[in-house]
Amino acid sequence: MVIDDFVDTVRDAIGDVDIDDAQPQIVRKGEDHPKFNIKNEGEKNIIELNIDAWDKESREDVIRQLGPLFHEQEGIFLPETDKYKIISESGISDTRINEIVDFFSQYLSDNQTTLLRRCLSIRQDWERDEIYISRQEMDSMKYDLSQDFDHAFTVSNLVSSGYYDKDGYFREIFENLDESGVDHSEYRRIYSEILQEKPFFVFVGGSDQPPGVVKEIKNKLSKYTSYPIQIEFVDALAVGSRARGVLERSILEFQRDTDCVTMLVEVDNPSTRYRIYPDSVDGMTLE
Repeated sequence: MVIDDFVDTVRDAIGDVDIDDAQPQIVRKGEDHPKFNIKNEGEKNIIELNIDAWDKESREDVIRQLGPLFHEQEGIFLPETDKYKIISESGISDTRINEIVDFFSQYLSDNQTTLLRRCLSIRQDWERDEIYISRQEMDSMKYDLSQDFDHAFTVSNLVSSGYYDKDGYFREIFENLDESGVDHSEYRRIYSEILQEKPFFVFVGGSDQPPGVVKEIKNKLSKYTSYPIQIEFVDALAVGSRARGVLERSILEFQRDTDCVTMLVEVDNPSTRYRIYPDSVDGMTLE
């Protein structure tokens, strides 16, 4: 039904063309590009809908008409109640989300970019004042994402911690790769390796135990020179009071096993971050 609606919308705009088997795709190419573009990718016909080409009022009409398509490609929609509509009309055109996605889309695959947008939308909903969504409900949404995307929990946690924002560490990583002359074909592999290996971050949960957290921190610090990017720090992060308690006990245990270390502590309720600088670590006991 969604594709039928989309095809009808295209035909209304550009006339009756052979697009019955085409796959719809939402894009953002700027207001100077046409609203619709038909292209071929192998054996597939793609109809691109450039949402930037409409003025604000018309854009909202298009989003309402093709709402399920937007939710399918760019957000999560749990049908039980509107409370769980993560991508809303305002979210689809959110300036902060679009700026981040526009920056990283030049480096990431379409699948990686879609996951990033959805995680940004989860964060946006978490920050809204007019609606309350519990941590359990957020975790459920992240789980739903994990059924369709690799590393969904990791990306969501990194988004929530600001790593993709304008002053975030991922910006620095990709800008450094640009300056180093790394081939663009390598960017996606390096990004996937970061998500897999987690070289500069340790997320601490309320059910974690300090010995396990300390072991993971030490492992990151001992390997920080072995990655295709320069690792400047290792962050240990926790969200919520219970996880913060685990993190603080873990850091105390880590300090007892280290002669010297420089750390930066950031507390921004409900988040806590200990940033450990590997070059400053001396006399660390490895088990």
